[in-house]
Amino acid sequence: PTPTPTPASTSAPTPGSPPTIVPALVVGNPSPMPPGLDALPGCLAEVLSVAGIVNARTSGQARMLTDADALASNAVATLRNDRLRVVHFATHGMQDPIALAQQAGCLSETDTEELRVRRSWDFKGRLACAVPSDHRPDLDDVKQDPYFRHAAFLHAHRTGSLDLSHVNLAVASACDSHRGHFKHLPSTAMGVSRDGAAGLSLSFLRAGVPRAIVTLWPVDDAESALLMVRLYDHLYRGGAEAPFGPLHVARSLRQAVLDLWDSGSHRGKTFAATTITGPALSSTGCRELDCVLYKL
Repeated sequence: PTPTPTPASTSAPTPGSPPTIVPALVVGNPSPMPPGLDALPGCLAEVLSVAGIVNARTSGQARMLTDADALASNAVATLRNDRLRVVHFATHGMQDPIALAQQAGCLSETDTEELRVRRSWDFKGRLACAVPSDHRPDLDDVKQDPYFRHAAFLHAHRTGSLDLSHVNLAVASACDSHRGHFKHLPSTAMGVSRDGAAGLSLSFLRAGVPRAIVTLWPVDDAESALLMVRLYDHLYRGGAEAPFGPLHVARSLRQAVLDLWDSGSHRGKTFAATTITGPALSSTGCRELDCVLYKL
């Protein structure tokens, strides 16, 4: 059974305040959604359940941003100012087709690190957030294409420009969160230069997160919620001291899939899409990880 959620903090930290140790940031069910995107009923149940598991099994309180509080600015402020162990997003995910020159127009002149990351990595991908209450499209906004406005989305280049080395695990429970355009990538925080997909998942790794749970293609909202609740149930079986190494995360994801497989609560497509990405392991570690994930 899913633990009953206990109250979670729903406010973003005050910029400049001392870092607060928070077991998890859980963002989902933004409202209102950016134009053209439907509401995701499963996201609210997902974030409430995930926060409930974290609160019940750790000594801290998850910071939860939902509805009108699920702003990109609030998420970025929390990522910058809090000491987080887990970051979880449950929302729409998509590729970002805007040309680099158009994207740069959304940045202020003070966003030097963000602009540098954008130019050197050219990440594609974004997570839908709540539209700010002061966002009123006018003629100038229309010329900039308001659907892709900077304020209503958490773009991959924003997460990639942050220092998230304190985060143990990022989860992007959204469609296409592992997709990205294929290119030769600059050296990462792990000192690796290689070819790969410069999308949302890689932006978390570039920011210093050692591993991320992401999706390879569009997924079902309700099925994703079921899978994520089971995932966190297994992740936190050890309570606040649960390890977040690659094999523990892989085993937790595998067991979550098996739970739902045994219950018949699945169609397979969502579970097959959900995978783990992170820095290269040793060859032995890679083989073990493959066995844990795929030999069901």
